Amino acid sequence: MSKRIYLLVFCVFGLGILGAMAQDSELEEREYPNKEENAECLVCHGNDSFTETSAEYGETILRNMYPCLIIDTVKYYEANHWSFACLDCHTYDYKEYPHPRAAKFEYMPSCMDCHDGDEAMEKYNLPKIQEEYDKSHHTALTDTKYSCWSCHDPHGFKMTVREAKDITETVVSDNAMCLKCHSGTTATDLLLGTGLEPLIATHDWIPETENHFRHVRCIECHGDLVDDVLVAHDILPAKDAVNSCAECHSKDSRLIHSLYKYQLQEGRMEKGFLRTLVTGDIYIVGANQNTGLNWLSILIFGCALLGVFGHALIRIIKK
Repeated sequence: MSKRIYLLVFCVFGLGILGAMAQDSELEEREYPNKEENAECLVCHGNDSFTETSAEYGETILRNMYPCLIIDTVKYYEANHWSFACLDCHTYDYKEYPHPRAAKFEYMPSCMDCHDGDEAMEKYNLPKIQEEYDKSHHTALTDTKYSCWSCHDPHGFKMTVREAKDITETVVSDNAMCLKCHSGTTATDLLLGTGLEPLIATHDWIPETENHFRHVRCIECHGDLVDDVLVAHDILPAKDAVNSCAECHSKDSRLIHSLYKYQLQEGRMEKGFLRTLVTGDIYIVGANQNTGLNWLSILIFGCALLGVFGHALIRIIKK
């Protein structure tokens, strides 16, 4: 028995290593036409510090880079926009250093500025996504200017819903977008005791709260679902969020129309109890119902009751 266990462990690790090697080879096969040009920017923005030399005094000093201006170069070249040059999106004024002040007020293009009318992007239905986003609770907040990039990091964005091999990866990635603003754990908050109330406290009405956070996305309850958009972009106010367990834990589960929507569309999984037992794709309490098993359980329960009442009746007759 122990040899079989060792063999199974070896196979699992072997498959994991082969998968990682395949991914690495795929990245190595890419051609990076703008890598040298981008290096001129990333020599500063790819690090947490940079040097600045005074032309007047000839002195060089080390300065810290603002965290929001640091680009993770590994993450960038693995993201969806990996083939872009920095100046494809940013103004050419940034080629001058020190950067002119006017460059900092440049217009940042949105998804629609580049992809509107792009036939290759039609399957994503971006115009409908923009329409849904325009209705979102975020756009109604006048004290902050929101855009696509408020949630989707332009230097690291990956379409995990379509490309992730594991649903958990999608959940972690999508929830991280929400937590950038809704975690309320900045240094100032810790010092002053201010900021947002912890999410675990505001959602404590949900049974197994932590388990839910690990396996479903915020937008499952806080987003308005529409048929022709894969991922909800109309974020609802808290008062309009789903607060009924039956929305997900029922035969027509909300998760089938949101988190697992793409897998179902692509035929990666099938609705039904027996299929999910075999594949392990998804199991939601209350959603994976099998009519045959339901009737079988009713029959067994009925037979048990019949046996109890029959036994009681025989004892009464024999007295």
